[in-house]
Amino acid sequence: TAIEHNSVLNATKALGDLGAEIDILPVDKNGQVSPEAVERAIKPHTKLVSVIWVNNEIGTINRMKEIGEICRRKNVYLHSDGTQAVGKIPVDLSQMPIDLLSFSGHKMYGPKGVGALFVRNKDPHVSIKPFFFGGGHERGLRSGTPNVPGIVGLGAAAEICSQELPADMEKALQLRQRLWTKLSQGLPGLRLNGHPEERSPINLALMFPKRTVESLLPTLQGLGFSTGSACSAGRVSISHVLAGLGFGEDEASRSLRLSVGRWTTEDQIDKAVEMILKAHQG
Repeated sequence: TAIEHNSVLNATKALGDLGAEIDILPVDKNGQVSPEAVERAIKPHTKLVSVIWVNNEIGTINRMKEIGEICRRKNVYLHSDGTQAVGKIPVDLSQMPIDLLSFSGHKMYGPKGVGALFVRNKDPHVSIKPFFFGGGHERGLRSGTPNVPGIVGLGAAAEICSQELPADMEKALQLRQRLWTKLSQGLPGLRLNGHPEERSPINLALMFPKRTVESLLPTLQGLGFSTGSACSAGRVSISHVLAGLGFGEDEASRSLRLSVGRWTTEDQIDKAVEMILKAHQG
C-alpha cells in the first residue's frame, strides 16, 4: 500500500529496479486499503501481496483477515508488516490467513537489533529463497551466526506480551481515551488522523485546528512525539503516510502522533495535556 513502512516500500523499490512488476495501492481517508482493491490488483502472475497490519504513524488497522482470504483464493502469498501489531493487539496466526509476518523486538519491549519473520510451513507451505548465503543457518534462509541474546530477549518479550496483552490493551485504551477526551475538550476543532475505531490501542494521531507543530516546539520540551512533516533546507517534507491520506503541507504541519505504553501513567497523561493546551493557546 501507499502507506507501508519504508522498510517495505524500499524493498519493493529494489525489486522494481530488478524488473519485478510492483503495484502500489491507495488507501482511503482513514488509511485502510480496500480488500476489493487488493483483489482487483492480483494478476495471474502475481507472487506476493504485502499489507501493513497496523500503521505505525496513524494507528489504523487493516482488514487482514479479508485480504488474507482473498490471497488464499488466488493462491498468492500474503506478507504483513506486523511490527505495530505484535504485542499490541491479538495476533493468532492459526486463525489469521497470513503467510509471512515480520516484526521487531524493540517495539514489544524486547531488545533492539533483533526481529523475526514468521514463515508458514503448512496450509500452505511457503517456499522462499535466501537473498544472501553462507553457512546455511536458519534452515538455509538466513546465514550468519545467530544473535542468541537478542533471540532469547525477543522470545521472553513475546511471552510477557502474550501473558500481559489483555491488561496492557485495557490500560492503553483507557489512557488513550483520557488523552483524547481532555485534548478534544480543550481544543475545539482538534481532529483524529486515521480510523476512528479500527486503530491501535496505543496510538493517538492528531491534527491541530490552527497552530503548526513547529510553532509549538519551544514549549513542548520534555514531551515525546512524532510530527507529520519536517523542514529540511527550507523545504517541507510531508510524511508519505499523511500524503497517502491526501494531506497537503498545511495539514501535515499541524499533525503529530502521541503514544501510550505499558508504563504510562494517568499523571503523565494529564501533564502532557496541560503542556499541549498551554502551548497551543500561548
